Amino acid sequence: KLNSQESYSERIGKLFSKKLTVELPTEQNNKHMSEEIENLQKERNELKYQKEELENRIKDLMSTIEDYKQENKFLDEAKEASEKQYYETKARLEVFQKQNIQYDQFLK
Repeated sequence: KLNSQESYSERIGKLFSKKLTVELPTEQNNKHMSEEIENLQKERNELKYQKEELENRIKDLMSTIEDYKQENKFLDEAKEASEKQYYETKARLEVFQKQNIQYDQFLK
């Protein structure tokens, strides 16, 4: 379905009769592209380095967390032992006080 009076072959003929211009890469364009590629490679290397730094930092933090977990476990065990010792000492003190009262009453 054609909107104009021209035939398909006439339209194709006009299309191919137009001058086709192709811009060939110039030395300046090549230099610019080379610089752009070099900049992108530098940026990529910098990002790679930053990624490695972050991965190492994460490893260090995970190790620190494990250290803190172990320390907390140790402190919890020490707290339990201290509480046990406190209650045992308190119980002995109560027994001693009762004996002391009985002894005082005996002396009277």
